[in-house]
Amino acid sequence: GYRLRVVSSDPALVSDVSNTFLLKGLPTVTDPADLEACAGAPTTAIAFTGMRTGTAFDWTNDTPGIGLAAAGTGDIPAFTATNAGTTPLVATITVTPRLDGCTGTPQTFTITVN
Repeated sequence: GYRLRVVSSDPALVSDVSNTFLLKGLPTVTDPADLEACAGAPTTAIAFTGMRTGTAFDWTNDTPGIGLAAAGTGDIPAFTATNAGTTPLVATITVTPRLDGCTGTPQTFTITVN
């Protein structure tokens, strides 16, 4: 932790009480690699990592048609890739790290289902 004492110049005053506070670094998520899968094939789970122990991860999926839920918390579980069309489906997954009441910078990656 840190101790803070306020000193002013006009008027010249110095606080007689020091407050202790803790600076929290923002949580991070390691940028996941883009993935590609074939329709009907099972995927493997996607585990997220960060720089600080205890970081939680929220994620969103802008294309649930690939067989993955629209949102979740924690790692992405294995799922069966889905694509009923004739062109690749590309989903953008956004992962947001959280720790100690702080939210870090989101990272994105894609999952393409052929």
